Amino acid sequence: MKYTREQLIDALVAEWEYLCHDDYDPMKYTREQLIDALVAEWEYLCHDDYDPDDPSPEEYRKEIQELTIEQLIEETDTDDDCLTLDEYMDRYLYKK
Repeated sequence: MKYTREQLIDALVAEWEYLCHDDYDPMKYTREQLIDALVAEWEYLCHDDYDPDDPSPEEYRKEIQELTIEQLIEETDTDDDCLTLDEYMDRYLYKK
């Protein structure tokens, strides 16, 4: 076995404590808000670096419409060091 029973229990307890922390809110943003922010970022990026082969904002929206919330969050390419999800959403949600 790669991990001991105690290590697995410690990892589960750490995850439980993280999930129970007051700041953790997995549903802070809706799918539609995440999609709107991603499309707004896409419009911004395409405006600054236009490529005729890039999908239009409508096509990009259609592409990401099938993603789960977890996949949408991953698509934002945010983390706790450089750009948090909250900072990303402040930057792109309803900014047109």
